[in-house]
Amino acid sequence: MILVGITGKSGSGKSYFSKKLAESIEKSSVISIDNIFSRLMNNGQVIDRIVKDYGQRVLKDGEIDLDVILNDKEIFSKIYEIIGKDIESEVGREIREIEKNGDKACIMEWWGLPNTDLINQCDCSIFIQADSKERLTALKNRETYITQESMNERDNVLGADYASKEYDLVVQNDYDENTITEVVDLVKEQIKLKRFSVEELATFKDRSIEGKNRALNKIAKDKDTEDKNKQDERNEQTEEEK
Repeated sequence: MILVGITGKSGSGKSYFSKKLAESIEKSSVISIDNIFSRLMNNGQVIDRIVKDYGQRVLKDGEIDLDVILNDKEIFSKIYEIIGKDIESEVGREIREIEKNGDKACIMEWWGLPNTDLINQCDCSIFIQADSKERLTALKNRETYITQESMNERDNVLGADYASKEYDLVVQNDYDENTITEVVDLVKEQIKLKRFSVEELATFKDRSIEGKNRALNKIAKDKDTEDKNKQDERNEQTEEEK
């Protein structure tokens, strides 16, 4: 089974892209780690600890209010400290179940992948970038109250260190359906390329869409060089035999 990890900031298009990719690969599953985060966050013991430290203001209808914690780095960091390891364990359990079911691909998407060891387990890792104005428009489709300021604050609170990792693909999302289709096709190709040798795979690290052809050309050039070296060796051997 191929494990694909998709990450990026809120509103960058992770969920939509994951859905499209899953639809294009027969027998595949998507793990939305945000759902696991929310479930673990609202465990009774976690709620009790957070309410004890920060009061009833963190609650809404008996659950921790996302609007509160996404605007308070201290509270969010505390929650992540409590459930971070449980998130990774739960995702690992779901991945094993999906593999047992015989799926060809498991796609996990989450803003926080770079902060975990999960991204290091991926066969194909993808970072989706998007212009801040485009991200804000996308977020307003599901959160009408959000502003540029609150979106920036959310990025600060979440604090994912995207620059610390290398990705197999870095995608600039322009929210155009043709771009999504192109990227989906490219990822499917990348999954096939994972069957190459380790040496060939190394040339695809940290490549953007635009860099794909450069990487392919490098592989071709390296192969030509290798073939030439082998031919030179054969010629030298022939000369020696003479």
